[in-house]
Amino acid sequence: MELQSRTRALACTLVLVACHSQPGNVSACDPPASLKGPLISGTWHATEQIDPAGGGYGSAQYSPEGDLFVFYSVLPRPDHLKLRIRRHGDTTWTPETEVSPNGRTANAFFAPSGAIHVGIENSGTAMIYSSTDHAQTWNWEVSFSAMDAGAEPVYDQAFVTMDGTNLNLFYGYNSFNSVVGNSSVRVYKAVQSGGKWPRDPVSMFPAVPAPSGVQGAYQDDGTILVLAGTADQSTDHGATFTQIAGGPAGIAGASRNPTTGKVFMADLFKDGTRINHAALWRTGDLGASLTKLTTVGPGGDLYRAKIAATQNLVVAVVTLDGGSGEGVIYGTTSIDEGCTWTPLSQIVDASSSGNTLNAVSLAASSDGVVSLVYSVEKGGAHDGVFLSEFH
Repeated sequence: MELQSRTRALACTLVLVACHSQPGNVSACDPPASLKGPLISGTWHATEQIDPAGGGYGSAQYSPEGDLFVFYSVLPRPDHLKLRIRRHGDTTWTPETEVSPNGRTANAFFAPSGAIHVGIENSGTAMIYSSTDHAQTWNWEVSFSAMDAGAEPVYDQAFVTMDGTNLNLFYGYNSFNSVVGNSSVRVYKAVQSGGKWPRDPVSMFPAVPAPSGVQGAYQDDGTILVLAGTADQSTDHGATFTQIAGGPAGIAGASRNPTTGKVFMADLFKDGTRINHAALWRTGDLGASLTKLTTVGPGGDLYRAKIAATQNLVVAVVTLDGGSGEGVIYGTTSIDEGCTWTPLSQIVDASSSGNTLNAVSLAASSDGVVSLVYSVEKGGAHDGVFLSEFH
């Protein structure tokens, strides 16, 4: 399979709108003085394959030390969750290791103690596996059901935060109801108390429109921001959550800038009857105020939108929904924290020979590298996990 990575400008639409915060808390779209010149920019680099063979549903995250973690699953079912790591300063990858014998999607939380806690999902199950030896070995910690009666459960995503010494697990499950023929994502939380997990999780939101699902959870002290379709904030350690009024309503991707702590969101929304635009947002206080940065749309129905930021650099990507374009990734970059953007351009074309994408992930290191990890399948079979980087 030939995968082409290129940055060819397209005749597509990029609509810029003025940056603004929520009513009553207006701020100009102006990066802090510490981020003004010289600004970090870059270009997309050649693609490389990460998995030895047959990987799918890849996701990328950087550790505080700058190590790039790429998780992916391999068949047969139940999917086995695998991991390869590129240590900071290296160009080679560690050998493939197994994190869990049951896992499709994964998101890592790097604790101050050095422990790594990975929120994992597969059909019908959300769980945490942990490592205390720098990802050499992994141990099961807890599992919760991710299904309900009358629905057919499939995977979504799970995210871990830390409150003191206690862990919080936020997860969703995308359930397809065969009776009425529609999908929705149920969102749940499980919160440790005194280091002990509850027997059952607690429902947070009854339903989030698919396919957005849970896209992130971030915590500072008692304030938690959970991004699952909408942006919802808790200021009481997760006891209650309030939806941020006027904020995004179809969040499809999110990440936190490792150098500033600001959270960036990509929000799919309808222009008329079609989901054909993505709004990009930023918050510097876990949702107390929001800034809408810009709106992008390549001229077709959208299925995915992801965003990542480091220092002054912000990168966003989108993919089309359906047809041969579903294997193409488009991107735009900003070097002033989202105030101005480059024209939307094609980054990757993985659509040859009927290939499609089954996952797209963005991660940013503190030293100015943004890593795009995407997974390709053909005829329902995993066909590889690939990396292209902007720096």
